[in-house]
Amino acid sequence: MPWRACKPKVVALLIASVGKLSEWIAPPMAVSQSTLKLTAAIAPFEIFDELWHRTGIVEDATVLMTAFSSEDNGGSGNEEPVLLAKPFGEGRSVNLLLGHHTQAMEHPSFAAIFARSVEWAATEAVALVSQEPEHQSVP
Repeated sequence: MPWRACKPKVVALLIASVGKLSEWIAPPMAVSQSTLKLTAAIAPFEIFDELWHRTGIVEDATVLMTAFSSEDNGGSGNEEPVLLAKPFGEGRSVNLLLGHHTQAMEHPSFAAIFARSVEWAATEAVALVSQEPEHQSVP
């Protein structure tokens, strides 16, 4: 399928509605149990980033990671999705809702998830091995 035909579908592929952004916080990320190789060996971690809350998700997207959106920071009081995946035609798509700040993008867990997401979306395999410690905290 040519890009022009895909572009409108790709934009709304995983998120049904955009939620509100909360404060800059460091919530712990919870990695969902999934059969997808994308999140295998990814340990829970904390990251300083901006968390979206009350984000609508399309019906067939799989939530792979969440973060708690605390009401103390203007959040929803719920676990909110931060990593989603779904099939797209004969391929796959991934949406990582982290990386709003360079500090977040420099975090080893973010880098690992980003690289693994690209590899998984392109090939459905993940050869990249996680080099993460058991639990990452914000310095």
